[in-house]
Amino acid sequence: MKLSATNGKQSFGLTSVATRIVTKHGGNMLKQYDNDREQQDLFWALIKDYNAIYYVNLNADRFTVLYANNVVNQDVRKDGFDQKLFSEAMRDFTEQYVRDEDKSMLLLFTDCKYVKQRLDKENTYAFRYRVNPLNGLEFFEVRMARPKEGTDENYAIMTVRNCNKQAREELEYQLKIEERNDELNKALAATKNAEKSKSDFFARMSHDLRTPMNVILGLADLSENENDIKSMHESMMKIHDAGQYLLSIINDSLDYQRIGAGGLKLEPEIVRTEQMVKSITELAIHANKDKKVDVRVVNKGVNNSAYIFVDPIRTTQVFVNLLSNAIKFTPAGGTVEITIEVIDRKPGKVHDRISVSDTGIGMSEEFLRNGIFKPFSQEHNGVTPVYA
Repeated sequence: MKLSATNGKQSFGLTSVATRIVTKHGGNMLKQYDNDREQQDLFWALIKDYNAIYYVNLNADRFTVLYANNVVNQDVRKDGFDQKLFSEAMRDFTEQYVRDEDKSMLLLFTDCKYVKQRLDKENTYAFRYRVNPLNGLEFFEVRMARPKEGTDENYAIMTVRNCNKQAREELEYQLKIEERNDELNKALAATKNAEKSKSDFFARMSHDLRTPMNVILGLADLSENENDIKSMHESMMKIHDAGQYLLSIINDSLDYQRIGAGGLKLEPEIVRTEQMVKSITELAIHANKDKKVDVRVVNKGVNNSAYIFVDPIRTTQVFVNLLSNAIKFTPAGGTVEITIEVIDRKPGKVHDRISVSDTGIGMSEEFLRNGIFKPFSQEHNGVTPVYA
């Protein structure tokens, strides 16, 4: 066996390996190298990308180290290293250097019996494994190949090369793909949520539309037999207020673009406190006029004649819904209270709170914790259908 050493590299059996190095399929192109220098120059040029090359006898479970550079584990340098069984050497190497996640794979893909079966079908195959980081190197690629197509399947050439750069580039690319997929999935989910929100919005819009419509129809019916001009005028003003409220809801429902983008904006204006509270309570009461429920307004230090800067449509919409639901889910003879109280008063600024309470069926603690602030949510229990 011929041995040479160059720049810390070891090579074994160079003459026999490089004797017939160029083959062109179908062309019978064959070159014989007689000069040792030419053989070695060619050999080094071909193997410069490899860290180790082994010649494996698959039947005997033996191997020969044809080449190993300074990157591979130091066991290769020890005398008698290639006197071990190939399977034993692979087992020792795997246990000492390879990451736990890749150990079973490496042992399987280098098992002599497996290699024979695989090369019988493919002539060559490759795989990667990871070592516990050492000197910045982590990823290696193993290629198992027959020495020459059509030759005895009992032998294999095993090459090992570091593929850190390529593996990391592929990982980075994969991460970018996954990030892009994640972005697309989020965009798709957002689109689906927007569509669902629209669907839910329109499915429940009938609730908001029904309230002012019931007021308008109820007052119109009362006005048919009303002879008092003052009462008719008051009814017409209430019908006008209910109509304006109904129109604002219809405008919102037709504005698909703003609903989907969550762009409904508050449009505050100066309104009188007493007028807004009166409008809210009358809308709710007239919409549920058939319910025998006592609706009370409780004032705690609020100046009803004062003017406030709010969006009257949105504020009315919120509290009409609260009051209507309170009346709807309160049995006959029950009480609903809308309380207006001063929390804090400073020059030019007043912090008021409006709350609605009732003696109805209420909401469960679970729904208050996890459901009340979800869009278009409504608690369903055994008695809900009675009030539907």
